[in-house]
Amino acid sequence: MALLRMNVRITEDYKAFVILLQGLCNSITDAL
Repeated sequence: MALLRMNVRITEDYKAFVILLQGLCNSITDAL
């Protein structure tokens, strides 16, 4: 059960990272 909870936390961190990355890509695209 603890492992599952850890996996959920990693997934949430990954989603946040992907959103951050998309925002960064959009900023770079707008700057070009």
